[in-house]
Amino acid sequence: MLDFQKPIPSYLNEKQNITRLILFTSLFALVFINIYSPFGVDRWFNLTRLEFFTYSSLTILIGVLVVVLSRILMYHFCKRHTINIWQYLVG
Repeated sequence: MLDFQKPIPSYLNEKQNITRLILFTSLFALVFINIYSPFGVDRWFNLTRLEFFTYSSLTILIGVLVVVLSRILMYHFCKRHTINIWQYLVG
């Protein structure tokens, strides 16, 4: 049973693991979206593969920037405060 009052594991706030998480997530999203083309979105707008790759890359970049900002905030917040598991899951 998971105790939600326990602090988050320290590896979730290590710089190296944060960097790996962001790189893996962004590369996975880029590859997955460009191979799978969810909902046939490339045909909705009659895009070439290069145009679809460009637009999907920009969309993923915006998402990755949100993740980077949230991880930077969490990293600095955790230096001064303890975050419990329930707080991590909610935030």
